[in-house]
Amino acid sequence: MERLYEKLEAYSQSDHYGFHMPGHKRKALFPHCFEIDITEIDGFDDLHHSEGLLKEFQDYMSQLYGSSASYMMVNGSTGGILAAISAVTELGGELVAARNCHKSVYNVAYLRNLHVHYVYPQLDEKWGFFSSVSPSDVDNCLRQHPSCKAVIIVSPTYEGIVSDVRAIVKVVHRHGAILIVDEAHGAHFPFLSRTKEEMVSEKNGLDNRFSEMTFPESAVACGADIVIQSVHKTLPSLTQTAVLHVCGNQELQKKIAYYLSVYESSSPSYVLMSSIEESIVWMEENRETGGRRYCENLLCFRKKMSKLKWIELYQPKEESVEKQGDQWKTDLYDLYDCGKLVLRVKDMENSGQWLYRTLLEQYHIQLEMCQPGYCIAMTSVMDDQMAFARLESALAELDQMLEHLWSKGACNKEYVLQLKDFMKPEKPEMQWVIDMELAQPEIRYTAYEADHMEKEAVRLEDCVGRISGETAYVYPPGIPLIVQGEVLTEVCVQTLLQYRAYGFEIRGIRDVLAEKIDVIKGR
Repeated sequence: MERLYEKLEAYSQSDHYGFHMPGHKRKALFPHCFEIDITEIDGFDDLHHSEGLLKEFQDYMSQLYGSSASYMMVNGSTGGILAAISAVTELGGELVAARNCHKSVYNVAYLRNLHVHYVYPQLDEKWGFFSSVSPSDVDNCLRQHPSCKAVIIVSPTYEGIVSDVRAIVKVVHRHGAILIVDEAHGAHFPFLSRTKEEMVSEKNGLDNRFSEMTFPESAVACGADIVIQSVHKTLPSLTQTAVLHVCGNQELQKKIAYYLSVYESSSPSYVLMSSIEESIVWMEENRETGGRRYCENLLCFRKKMSKLKWIELYQPKEESVEKQGDQWKTDLYDLYDCGKLVLRVKDMENSGQWLYRTLLEQYHIQLEMCQPGYCIAMTSVMDDQMAFARLESALAELDQMLEHLWSKGACNKEYVLQLKDFMKPEKPEMQWVIDMELAQPEIRYTAYEADHMEKEAVRLEDCVGRISGETAYVYPPGIPLIVQGEVLTEVCVQTLLQYRAYGFEIRGIRDVLAEKIDVIKGR
């Protein structure tokens, strides 16, 4: 039997480098775990009834982030999302949710039998992924469903796109509702964002390359009511660690605390909690030097990527930080997390998988995830100059290879033979992804209602027009393609078939081969 610990140890000693979460990048802030692993014993406080050192740190977090209350979590942002939505909705109630929300939102909607009204984010058709949520779309949805008192959006997205949270806060509060922001991928924002005035001052008076790049504001600073952050994603903390911030009254705080105790373990790991504390304290103490170094590395990498011919790095639109009257124009990275490196190969179908696999197999560089049209490298303050140089060198070599291959039709690299597997899909992958994200499946039943109906398994090719009895998604990113209770459209079915044809594992359905899907019997 293969032993997990032995495999983890062997991998840690290999030359593989991870451009993926967790954000500590296997660089320990504290080296010993077993020696300090305890349970709730005298002198160490109790997370769910904190009165001592755990309460002191959570109060410290609250002051640092500017929230009314902040909570440590040891079951990731998932636990925070479950607790937040449970605290602000009634059983059988309503929820406005961005369609690109993580599966945990859909899970809690099922548990509470919620009627979900979706806001569809804008679509970046060039790259084929969801962009930001429009404040006007949130406003329209709340006007159509005035009894709904809770909204949840994802900002930033997996690809790093940030919505205008300040504007959405105003809209949601005008309707008397509560805004929850899944900021799982933005735990680093509070330590790296700076005002426009600070940036311009630096540009005018200091020799500081840090001034050329900044990060978006945290949703806490933008006025959101509940914000959930995965500290393990982009901070140097252990996997499964997260924090939840409440910017609201004591009644809301009490509800959140109660539901956190419901969804979390009654024996939270003190090792995980200590890693939250160490990572946040480290970030606060090193935000200037560590932040400067990180931004310089990112800026240098992005400038080098702009010189490549075939491999493309996603870049937000160029803007300016110059002042116009009393207004500040949007900075280049004001609504984008520049730490997310979204990559693809121009004019190559399914380039995301090819680039992902080639970097792993030939260069031992492990990225975070891939979709047919692109792949994502996740970075953090723990990635040093050598790490960025290694990725840049690999991409530059691949770019030269592609230039040689496509300009002269020949190349000695053996992995070029794999290109034929990625060049000719039945339908251009960008188009079927776009079709799916533009489609808005009809909702016939809540997920809870659908789950309690009689079902039958039907071949995927034959289920158009049927009502899905299962929720199907590709992980990562864990955004459902179809939710149980929704009508399976032709576009949806074709998208599932294309993912299957490309070799992606479709999760959430009983048939592991994704040949059949459960549908509501007789409907």
